[in-house]
Amino acid sequence: FKRIKKSETKCIVDTKWVLKWKLKGGVRHIRARLCLRGFKESGCDNDTNHSATASRLSQRLLVSETVLRSWVLASTDIPKAFLQGVSYQELADTTNKPLRDVSFTLNIQGTTCLRQIKGFEDFDPRSEVLHCLKPGTGCRDAPRCFSMQLRKVTAAFGLRSSFLDPEFELLHDEGGTLQLVVIKHVDDLKIAGPKELIARFVDHVARAFGKLVIEYNTFTFCGVRHTQEKDIVLDQAKFIAAIKEMAVPEAYAKTDEPLPEHLQK
Repeated sequence: FKRIKKSETKCIVDTKWVLKWKLKGGVRHIRARLCLRGFKESGCDNDTNHSATASRLSQRLLVSETVLRSWVLASTDIPKAFLQGVSYQELADTTNKPLRDVSFTLNIQGTTCLRQIKGFEDFDPRSEVLHCLKPGTGCRDAPRCFSMQLRKVTAAFGLRSSFLDPEFELLHDEGGTLQLVVIKHVDDLKIAGPKELIARFVDHVARAFGKLVIEYNTFTFCGVRHTQEKDIVLDQAKFIAAIKEMAVPEAYAKTDEPLPEHLQK
């Protein structure tokens, strides 16, 4: 982002800090993510929301190919994905649509942090805003821009989308033999192939997006636990165990009558 005058932009949204607590080795880590409230963006009401999610059939095909070819199954995810997409200028050039104009404001705590950055020491929130050069977390265009950037990176490795599903990508050698299969589910990647080739592919992606951690054989992907030993077993036991049953008063337990509106909600 860059600083501009409020009078120079038409679309200004506010922000919200989302805090997440995690325990790692007995030490509490607090992560603060600044989210733009993208539902307030103007000028994009007619744009369709982009969701780079793989189909259920693609998920099953990848597992099937892994078993048939005696491959290794692996998973990794890209950190801070929605901050690593293409810029608004690249988006406009690719889609032939007008350049998006999105700016945001900060609360007093955020402004205090901002003024510690070189070039923003005298930032005045009364007359200035921060103008997005690329979508931030929460922006309407963030998923699309990240998907475009990830597609550039996988294409550079030689992967091509299947006709079945654009998020189901395949790598063939010069003779047409299938070498690697990758599923992209937003920022999560599920990979099947020889272990050495998987490691090379993840290293290639990491050079573009930062350090990645590979999970082999046993991991959870899209709520489904994958366990690879001699065969591959898929289950949702942990996911189902975490579901909390909704208590419905006995007076409304009749299956042939509609629930009152407050219970429907």
